[in-house]
Amino acid sequence: MDAEERIDPQVRARLDQYLGLVGPQGLSGIGSITARRQRQAELSDLRPKAAAHHDVDVRDFSVRSGTSPHTAVQVRAYRPAGSAVPASCICYAHGGGLVTGSIAGDEVKAVELAQATDCVVVSVEYRPAPENPCPAAVDDRGFHLDSRMPA
Repeated sequence: MDAEERIDPQVRARLDQYLGLVGPQGLSGIGSITARRQRQAELSDLRPKAAAHHDVDVRDFSVRSGTSPHTAVQVRAYRPAGSAVPASCICYAHGGGLVTGSIAGDEVKAVELAQATDCVVVSVEYRPAPENPCPAAVDDRGFHLDSRMPA
């Protein structure tokens, strides 16, 4: 029995769907950043969507970037119902290697993390590379924890 035959049929179906979108080399085999982001968005659309989460308050707002004060950075906060004010906070950095990914793509994970920990989870739509050289994405993810964030 070869390796492919040992893969669970449900997992195999998802893997085949993934490979159909990105090709046999995966996302790293796509040379164009624009094309890679497009494929990442298509993959995000395949993920399960967050069910109505009445026990978590979700708010979007923007803050000014620490290194680029004229740039607004989108932030999404997930606060479990009944959590303490002020509450402990988890800074969640969505996947994508600082190049792709999005708040929306990791919404389910952020909601589940807020529910499981009873902490406020804050996710940032950081400015991706290569258009925004390092340390832009890192600065964006840290700057939102500033006290200027809405309560």
